[in-house]
Amino acid sequence: MLMALKKLFDLPEETKQRHTSPTPYSSYEGKHGLSSLRESFGIDYAAQPDVTLAFTNLMWPQGNQSFCETLRSMSSKILELNFLIMKMILESFGVEKQYDTQVEDMTSHFRMMKYRVPPVIAPSNNETGTDTAVGLFPHTDKSRLTILFQNEVQGLHVLSKEGNWIQVNVPEGRLCCHCW
Repeated sequence: MLMALKKLFDLPEETKQRHTSPTPYSSYEGKHGLSSLRESFGIDYAAQPDVTLAFTNLMWPQGNQSFCETLRSMSSKILELNFLIMKMILESFGVEKQYDTQVEDMTSHFRMMKYRVPPVIAPSNNETGTDTAVGLFPHTDKSRLTILFQNEVQGLHVLSKEGNWIQVNVPEGRLCCHCW
């Protein structure tokens, strides 16, 4: 998947901009304005073969079977993991009977993001000499469950009850899950 993502993000900007949607976060978002350090693609229902094929053909009109199969496989496995985690959470609260209702109402959204390393601010521009550039501004994910895979860069932080940002170190090759 990582090699496939590299090929996707290496496509020309004009090609990537073809992926549009009226649904928030379900389009291509390029390197501009406040998000100049990141690019992302959001795909609703990416585990469905017709959706994966349509996205692939939009990016590679000549076709790219390998990318299509990789994207469908990865999004299917992540969706399966999502269902398993939701079931475990509901069981832990003793409300496993709610599972079918929760799954029926659930939509899937697969997001692929690429971050650039922020430039280091020179001490003359920043009295503390610390890096103040960020790839993504503080936010709260709106989904019931977020499954995150960080590749090489430890950028995940969580806000403590005391209002402090704490870095979460996710071991290499592991997934991190956050649930509401």
